[in-house]
Amino acid sequence: NSTGLSTVNDQVLDQDDSRWAGAESGDAFGSALSNADYNADGFSDLAIGAPEEVISLFSRGGMVLMFPGSASGIAPYTDQRWHQDLRKVSGEVESGDAFGAALPQ
Repeated sequence: NSTGLSTVNDQVLDQDDSRWAGAESGDAFGSALSNADYNADGFSDLAIGAPEEVISLFSRGGMVLMFPGSASGIAPYTDQRWHQDLRKVSGEVESGDAFGAALPQ
Protein backbone atom coordinates (compact mmCIF):
# COMPACT_ATOMS: atom_id res chain seq x y z
CA ASN A 1 0.00 0.00 0.00
CA SER A 2 1.05 3.63 -0.01
CA THR A 3 2.83 3.29 3.36
CA GLY A 4 4.80 0.15 2.49
CA LEU A 5 4.48 -3.56 3.22
CA SER A 6 1.97 -4.79 5.75
CA THR A 7 1.17 -8.15 7.34
CA VAL A 8 -2.55 -7.42 7.15
CA ASN A 9 -4.11 -9.96 4.76
CA ASP A 10 -0.70 -11.53 4.13
CA GLN A 11 -0.63 -14.60 1.90
CA VAL A 12 1.66 -17.52 1.24
CA LEU A 13 2.06 -18.34 -2.44
CA ASP A 14 3.74 -21.54 -3.52
CA GLN A 15 3.76 -23.67 -6.61
CA ASP A 16 2.52 -26.84 -4.90
CA ASP A 17 -1.07 -26.25 -5.97
CA SER A 18 -3.24 -28.50 -8.13
CA ARG A 19 -4.10 -25.58 -10.45
CA TRP A 20 -0.44 -25.45 -11.54
CA ALA A 21 0.08 -29.22 -11.79
CA GLY A 22 2.09 -29.10 -8.58
CA ALA A 23 5.73 -28.38 -7.92
CA GLU A 24 8.59 -30.59 -8.99
CA SER A 25 11.95 -30.61 -7.28
CA GLY A 26 14.11 -27.77 -8.57
CA ASP A 27 11.46 -25.59 -10.31
CA ALA A 28 13.09 -22.50 -8.75
CA PHE A 29 9.67 -20.94 -8.11
CA GLY A 30 10.24 -17.39 -6.85
CA SER A 31 13.82 -17.06 -8.05
CA ALA A 32 12.71 -13.97 -10.00
CA LEU A 33 10.08 -11.53 -8.73
CA SER A 34 8.70 -8.31 -10.14
CA ASN A 35 5.78 -6.02 -9.46
CA ALA A 36 4.20 -3.50 -11.79
CA ASP A 37 0.75 -2.66 -13.10
CA TYR A 38 1.03 -5.16 -15.97
CA ASN A 39 -2.68 -5.12 -16.86
CA ALA A 40 -3.08 -1.32 -16.51
CA ASP A 41 -5.94 -1.50 -14.01
CA GLY A 42 -4.35 0.85 -11.45
CA PHE A 43 -3.18 -1.91 -9.06
CA SER A 44 0.28 -3.39 -8.72
CA ASP A 45 0.52 -6.99 -9.94
CA LEU A 46 3.06 -9.64 -8.92
CA ALA A 47 5.04 -11.75 -11.41
CA ILE A 48 6.85 -14.85 -10.11
CA GLY A 49 9.38 -16.74 -12.21
CA ALA A 50 9.83 -20.51 -12.16
CA PRO A 51 12.66 -20.84 -14.73
CA GLU A 52 13.32 -24.52 -14.07
CA GLU A 53 9.69 -25.60 -14.66
CA VAL A 54 9.21 -28.49 -17.11
CA ILE A 55 7.07 -27.30 -20.05
CA SER A 56 5.72 -29.86 -22.52
CA LEU A 57 8.39 -32.39 -21.46
CA PHE A 58 11.18 -29.83 -22.00
CA SER A 59 13.35 -29.58 -18.89
CA ARG A 60 14.09 -26.04 -17.74
CA GLY A 61 11.56 -24.60 -20.20
CA GLY A 62 10.43 -22.18 -17.49
CA MET A 63 7.31 -20.14 -16.82
CA VAL A 64 6.06 -16.97 -15.16
CA LEU A 65 2.97 -16.79 -12.97
CA MET A 66 1.33 -13.37 -12.86
CA PHE A 67 -0.98 -12.58 -9.95
CA PRO A 68 -3.15 -9.50 -10.54
CA GLY A 69 -3.46 -6.93 -7.81
CA SER A 70 -6.67 -5.44 -6.45
CA ALA A 71 -7.76 -2.93 -3.84
CA SER A 72 -7.42 -5.69 -1.22
CA GLY A 73 -4.05 -7.02 -2.44
CA ILE A 74 -2.87 -9.86 -4.67
CA ALA A 75 -5.62 -12.12 -6.01
CA PRO A 76 -3.92 -15.58 -5.99
CA TYR A 77 -6.76 -17.53 -7.57
CA THR A 78 -6.92 -15.40 -10.72
CA ASP A 79 -3.33 -16.01 -11.81
CA GLN A 80 -2.12 -16.31 -15.37
CA ARG A 81 0.63 -18.67 -16.51
CA TRP A 82 3.02 -17.58 -19.26
CA HIS A 83 5.50 -19.84 -21.04
CA GLN A 84 6.78 -20.36 -24.56
CA ASP A 85 4.39 -23.20 -25.34
CA LEU A 86 1.51 -20.70 -25.58
CA ARG A 87 0.45 -19.21 -28.92
CA LYS A 88 0.37 -15.70 -27.41
CA VAL A 89 4.06 -15.88 -26.38
CA SER A 90 6.66 -15.61 -29.14
CA GLY A 91 9.34 -18.23 -29.49
CA GLU A 92 9.30 -21.99 -29.16
CA VAL A 93 9.90 -23.82 -25.92
CA GLU A 94 13.18 -25.74 -25.78
CA SER A 95 15.07 -27.44 -22.98
CA GLY A 96 17.17 -24.94 -21.08
CA ASP A 97 15.25 -21.80 -22.12
CA ALA A 98 14.73 -20.89 -18.44
CA PHE A 99 11.83 -18.57 -19.36
CA GLY A 100 11.15 -16.46 -16.27
CA ALA A 101 14.74 -16.45 -14.97
CA ALA A 102 14.71 -12.65 -15.10
CA LEU A 103 11.77 -10.25 -14.91
CA PRO A 104 11.65 -6.50 -15.61
CA GLN A 105 11.48 -4.11 -12.68
